Amino acid sequence: GRISCTSLQAAMRRAGQNPTDIEVLDIINRIDDDTGYLDFQEFCYIMQDLNKDLDMETGYKETFRVFSKDEEGCIPAEEIKFVLMHLPGKITYKEIDEMINTVDKNQDGKISYSEFRVMLGAIPLLIPDLNRALDRDMGLVDRDRMEKGEKEKDMLINL
Repeated sequence: GRISCTSLQAAMRRAGQNPTDIEVLDIINRIDDDTGYLDFQEFCYIMQDLNKDLDMETGYKETFRVFSKDEEGCIPAEEIKFVLMHLPGKITYKEIDEMINTVDKNQDGKISYSEFRVMLGAIPLLIPDLNRALDRDMGLVDRDRMEKGEKEKDMLINL
């Protein structure tokens, strides 16, 4: 069978995905051979590719939950050190400290979910700086400066 490019988003939603219009256009631009249709094999390729990313994210979350026991949803750096020292293979304290210092962006001695993903090789997740927005709403930031068009910076998600 074939799926028209205009029906791709609906077909993907029926298959369990929820792509945005932009994501669908990107997929069409990568796959379509100017016929205006995708064959079933191309559709399966698209869905497999999307599910691969989803499966990796699920794996990151499940692994993080194994180690995250505190109420803040973080893993203490000391626990990461302990686990890494007891894995097979030779890894030094210095290498472990370098790894933790590299991923612990806020240097709080705890590894957040976002930092953990990066440690496992994932691409960092970015969202607008929620702390600044909260500070502004609570009156902790000079509103005049904010109103003059100062752009909010991006930061890593801390789950």
